[in-house]
Amino acid sequence: MEPGTSIGDYALVERVHEGAISEVFRAEKDGRTHAIKILTARSDEQRERLMLEGRTLTMLRHPNLVPVTDLVFTGNRAGIVMDWLSGPTLDVWADAKPDFDRVERVLRGLMDGVERLHKANLVHRDLNPTNVIIVGSGKAEVARIVDLGSIKKRTLAMTRPGTMIGTRGYMAPEQIQGAEVDARTDVFGLGCLLYRMSCGRGPFDAPTDLSSFEAVAAGEYLDPRSVRSDLPTRLARVIKMCLATAPDERPQNVDAIRGLMRRSMFGGGRRKRKRLTG
Repeated sequence: MEPGTSIGDYALVERVHEGAISEVFRAEKDGRTHAIKILTARSDEQRERLMLEGRTLTMLRHPNLVPVTDLVFTGNRAGIVMDWLSGPTLDVWADAKPDFDRVERVLRGLMDGVERLHKANLVHRDLNPTNVIIVGSGKAEVARIVDLGSIKKRTLAMTRPGTMIGTRGYMAPEQIQGAEVDARTDVFGLGCLLYRMSCGRGPFDAPTDLSSFEAVAAGEYLDPRSVRSDLPTRLARVIKMCLATAPDERPQNVDAIRGLMRRSMFGGGRRKRKRLTG
């Protein structure tokens, strides 16, 4: 598809993103602006994944998930229509060095959105800064997760065993190994996003895939307080716990992260290592 053409009743105005299996356009219909994600890969698996994303977001109305308003088809092409969001991606937002109150507010919104997915028995699998847009300003800032193209329904086997899905530097060890994923995989992703927002870089930034994967597998990253000495202790602790290499050693779900933050805020001491389940 090219700008100047149409899909369904939507006129494609500008290509704003081009990925390996899909592209995103700014589109117009009846004087309103939309974003349309159109599949470029031709496999049945990828088409089904896009349709799952569209159907999921249509059903899961949540302030921290981008709303999907329509599904469109033309020939063997399929697309999902979303609200057009004006705002920076999380990496651009984080580069402006927001204060930690803003970081924590955005983190809590991301947690709420991810928890909504988990309650629907879905795992995101690709929480990275380019998949989050910050809309609004000041205390009205809201984080919106805009790409659910890698979601997995735990009862739906759409990915071949051993397949690695995610973004370098933001994948959990079990993803790199091609093992099973669950809510704890997204907990790891939230830890990576919190590190990026707090420190201005990702925990596993590296020049090559291999070096990044090796760092993730070994749990090797710069202590966030060595990067930002003013990082609040509670956020540093959340990062450390979420980035545990073994899933059993991470908070087991989003509510467990909230509990960890509460205990850190109100002076909860160190506990014997056990699963944090909220």
